[in-house]
Amino acid sequence: MGIRGFLGEISAKKIPLHGYMIWHDGKILSKGECPQTLLSDPHRTFSISKTLTAIAVGLLAAKGKLGLDDLICDYFKDKVTPSTDSRIRSMTIRNMLMMRTCHSITTYKVTAGDDWVGSFFTALPDHDAGTLWHYDTSSAHTLAALVERVAGTDILTFMRSSLPAINLSPGAHFLCDAMGVPMGGTGLCATSYDMLSMALLFYDALSMDDAGFTAKYCPDSSFDSAFFKDFLVTACSKLSATDIKANSRIEGYGYGYMVWRTDHDGFMLYGMGGQFAAVYPNEKTILITTADTQGIGGGNDVIFDAFYEHILGREDAIEETNDITPLALPTLSSVNPAPTEAVYMLDENPHFFESLKLTLEEDTGSITLMGSRKKYILNFGINKTVAGIFPGYDQKCFGSGALQGDDMLYVRFYVIDDYVGSVHLQLHFSKDRSVLNVFMKKVEESLFWDFEGHLHGTLSA
Repeated sequence: MGIRGFLGEISAKKIPLHGYMIWHDGKILSKGECPQTLLSDPHRTFSISKTLTAIAVGLLAAKGKLGLDDLICDYFKDKVTPSTDSRIRSMTIRNMLMMRTCHSITTYKVTAGDDWVGSFFTALPDHDAGTLWHYDTSSAHTLAALVERVAGTDILTFMRSSLPAINLSPGAHFLCDAMGVPMGGTGLCATSYDMLSMALLFYDALSMDDAGFTAKYCPDSSFDSAFFKDFLVTACSKLSATDIKANSRIEGYGYGYMVWRTDHDGFMLYGMGGQFAAVYPNEKTILITTADTQGIGGGNDVIFDAFYEHILGREDAIEETNDITPLALPTLSSVNPAPTEAVYMLDENPHFFESLKLTLEEDTGSITLMGSRKKYILNFGINKTVAGIFPGYDQKCFGSGALQGDDMLYVRFYVIDDYVGSVHLQLHFSKDRSVLNVFMKKVEESLFWDFEGHLHGTLSA
């Protein structure tokens, strides 16, 4: 039971947990981190970005700069055309906060061009705004653009100046689209301490009286603190049912203003791949995690189930400590290979790779993919993880490889930087080692497209 049981279960299920913190009744009682990414390092939070964007919208409303029931088109007349659908024209800011837009998709993922905000006003809707709940990241992206238009500055500068009590770290930043608009739905890179501060904002709105909340968060009366507090309470309540669209058990408990409900009467700031700030007011407990569960079926549920079984509601499960528990990324393991160096000439392929060179030493290896247009050298460890920079993408990565029988080598790279994901290569050798077949898979939404698909080659003379 307790922290050891919580971490043991996650490790046994091979979940790449990057960091965690457990806050209880005013204190951080336990925390852990990987040496590859510290709790104080900015980490991609994915859809926790949406929650920060929603907070910024609520602040602007509390300042009287906009109304939640204003029509979004009134703020983007430059994006509206004569052909803009009437269902888009009727959409309000509140509809967008609730994910009850007239779109059932993320519009910029299905329309060509760099203008992601523009796509929100030109993509063909499929239902009336304010009716059905669909997870639409372009809604949050457009709201981030709204914040910057109305505030007259970038979204993080606005947050830091308007709400200094949440104390966002200096390194927190947004990735932007091709037109320089912050990716308000998925692009926030922030520390675990930033995530905790955001979670505590909601927790305090629920638990503090009006005077205490005002004293902590808005002492200079620059905005209507009562309105803002009510906005936050509403944001973490259940405004929409989500079970019909849930991808996992944990997503089926409802949605507020870009905040998810969860079981045990809690709510959560919830980002893809295991970025969680889960709040349980009745237990006075908050769980913060950073991870990479992408491509791991049920990976998010593993984290929550372990937390519920070993920690939540168990007063004796957490002991206060000033130490940071060291965490380790799952490492592929196998027998050490015999030293090898071989070059394979590749058949024509969509990535224009012409050759693959494999080098294996006792406990390290490398794969060099060469073409007339590019060259990638991928270094990895055997029975250990080797740190590097993923070539061509300038992202920190950590690679390990393992022999899977006499004819197969599997190599996996964890990417932990502004982008978070993994790249996988499986190499199969014919019995005489003269023929090579390669399967490449990337588990990341934006980069590494050169590492998708198959390669075939023959041993160079």
